[in-house]
Amino acid sequence: MIDYLTFSFFAILFSCKEESFEVIPEPILPPQITGITPNLSDVGTRVNISGTNFSLVRANNKVFFSENASALIVAATDSTLTVEVPEGAVTGAIKLSLANFSVEGPQFMVVPAPIIDSIRPQVANFGDTISIYGNNFSDQSVDNIITLNENEITTVESSTTLLKIVVPEDALSDNISINVFGQITESETLTFAPKITQLSADSVRQGEEVTISGINFDDDISKNEVLIGGEIATITNVTSTEITALVPFTATQAGLITVNVNDFSVNSTMTFKPILVGTTVITQINVAEDDVEESISLADSTEGRRMSLLSNDLEIAEIDAAGTPDIGLVKLGFRFNNVQVPQGVNILSANVQLVADNSGSNPAEVTIYGENTGNAAPYTEEAGNLTSRDVTTANVVWNIPEWLSAGDITPSQLTNDIESIVQEIVNRDDWVIGNSINIIMVPSGDSANQTSASGGREAESYDDDNPDEGARLSIRYE
Repeated sequence: MIDYLTFSFFAILFSCKEESFEVIPEPILPPQITGITPNLSDVGTRVNISGTNFSLVRANNKVFFSENASALIVAATDSTLTVEVPEGAVTGAIKLSLANFSVEGPQFMVVPAPIIDSIRPQVANFGDTISIYGNNFSDQSVDNIITLNENEITTVESSTTLLKIVVPEDALSDNISINVFGQITESETLTFAPKITQLSADSVRQGEEVTISGINFDDDISKNEVLIGGEIATITNVTSTEITALVPFTATQAGLITVNVNDFSVNSTMTFKPILVGTTVITQINVAEDDVEESISLADSTEGRRMSLLSNDLEIAEIDAAGTPDIGLVKLGFRFNNVQVPQGVNILSANVQLVADNSGSNPAEVTIYGENTGNAAPYTEEAGNLTSRDVTTANVVWNIPEWLSAGDITPSQLTNDIESIVQEIVNRDDWVIGNSINIIMVPSGDSANQTSASGGREAESYDDDNPDEGARLSIRYE
């Protein structure tokens, strides 16, 4: 019985091995292309081909953008192929090969991306025309979609290599986007004119902050300049839409606030009035021998550093041709008497106001010092009487603006703030209210080598017939 069962088992086993099994694959359905997105683009970009019956195996799908331009299949599903437009692609119908099937799809247009070579100017005002030079633009204005600040701008001139636009009012500094047949490129950031829209207040105390709101200020604090009452203000914070600045102690006049940035100068529409703080003391030269010149040019001659105590005018950073020999290039001294500033007070601002004796526009520079004493002695005719005096550590460089006409008494004849010099003097233990201050001006920079009698400026000196022409020292303290 057992032998019979064993025989039967092996008989069945061997009969099964001899039986034939065949795997029958599912039939491949013909693919169909229904669309391509986008239907225009440049070589190297990716597009999506939609349809049916694509192979899930990327390599089984062959996509052609011309007879010899086979595309790289980036991703594949049964209904979408993501491909990269190949080199050699041309405008025309795309083709797909899968197994024994070959189908043709919709038209695809090869459109090269627009290229920006340069933009001129890159810094522009509202209403200026900007020229965009490059390639692959359209000569039809409607085909060039130019966007600035998310707003479309119509070209005023279009060709395949040049587009022209007009900067709209209140445009923000930004890049320009150019879309030509769906191909997009962007420029570098263009800089547009600033504009002041609002002041935080129309009147602020000296030394306190005022905030200027607007557009197109520079985020780099060093590229912005604020003038309040014609005086340079210290900027404490800046963004593209706000500047915060301290009202200078030297700002005393009501007027418009000016912002200078990126070669533009704009004014507020609101008049701003500084609120004056502290006490102002004005001291004027009232003795002819208290504004003097000392020769620098004759320092090494037998004449030595000749003093001139009664000059008709004062040569600033230029040659004084008076005398034999000429006195030459000079340093100046201004002795102000009976200065009513208490010892040790806080100096808020100080400057010297001169009166122009002539016009002058050449670059001119002097460095201003004070005599380092609590009570400046009268000048003498002894050679080198100015040079022999010790000067303050504090000093201020004055690059002198253009002087337009004789007799002018304007901010152009007003020195830079010499607060630090006066502060050093009144802080001295030997300073007493009513003492004298000596202010000294020395040609510096290129002016130190001046050889012309008309290369600098000429100021009036004091004389009894014209007492108002004497220099004035103005000090504000608290």
